[in-house]
Order: sequence, then C-alpha cells, then structure tokens
Amino acid sequence: MMKLTIKEVAQCLNLPLDTVQRWIRQGRIPLNSAGSICTFKRSALEKWAAEHNLCFTLNTKDRGDLQTRTFMPESLVTVMQRSGIFYDIHGFNPESVLQDAVNRISGLTPDLKTTIYSRLLEREALASTGIGQGIAIPHPRSPLSGHLTQSRIVTCFLENPVDYAAIDGRPVFMLF
Repeated sequence: MMKLTIKEVAQCLNLPLDTVQRWIRQGRIPLNSAGSICTFKRSALEKWAAEHNLCFTLNTKDRGDLQTRTFMPESLVTVMQRSGIFYDIHGFNPESVLQDAVNRISGLTPDLKTTIYSRLLEREALASTGIGQGIAIPHPRSPLSGHLTQSRIVTCFLENPVDYAAIDGRPVFMLF
C-alpha cells in the first residue's frame, strides 16, 4: 500500500483537487482515505486511471523511492491519423452505418469488431450521439480496457446522410 495526500493524488492524475475529492466521496476512485491521507494499491489506481483514459504519474523527486511511470497522452491529430479516414460508409440507419464503419477498421479481430459494434449500439440506445451540424460521435459508454492497446478515433464520411436523431434534427453525414 502507498500513502499520498489527496492533493498528491490529484497531481498524479493531473486533475483538479475538487474533482478528486468529489470522486473519493462518490467512491469512484479505488483508494481509502482518512482525513487528507489516501492509501491505495498502485496497480489498482494505475489500472483505474487507464480504464478512464487518465494519465497517472508519480514524481520521484517528490516521493523519494517511488518509481515514475508516465502514461503520455497523445494528440488528437496523432490518434486520428493512426485510426484512418473512411469514405462512402454504407447504410440507411445508425445501426447499418455503424456496422459498415466498424467492419472497415483494420487490425481488429472479428470478435473485437462484434464487441465494439455491440457497445456502440448499447450507447446509442441510451441517447443519440448525433451532436448536430451533420455530425455524430458514436462511442462506447466506457473504455474497452484490455481490448485495444491504443486509442482510436476513426473518421467516417457517409455515402448518404442518415437520420441519427441528432439534437438539431439534421441528418448525419460524418462520424468520429
């Protein structure tokens, strides 16, 4: 077990102190707190941070014998370039468009494509990811931890605009 102050945990996660304090009260962070001191398993906190797309960095200068482990965030452009741009995505509704888009992503096993497609449909069932101006940002409700080694943001241009129940009522022609 490691001991850090709540302020140090916030610094390690690069988050505002208020956010970390709120998440601790809500039980969202895997640690125990007593006053301003937090105890946690490093591996559990690192795993939690990775699952929530957060960077977890321990600074050895301030913590003496602790090893530094840094998860470097990537730029949006880097992730988008790696992920690909697809044109003429076929479909007549969100489900068929998502199916064609997922099928075009390279480097995924058929099982993983099925998982991603299912998770996207689950999220769409909660509320449309159509944000307006002809754009939708379909995404799973939670990260696919353990399945992908790198983040992906695939850009898709639809063959024909699709009614996506977007907030502004306009049909969607582009997905991210």
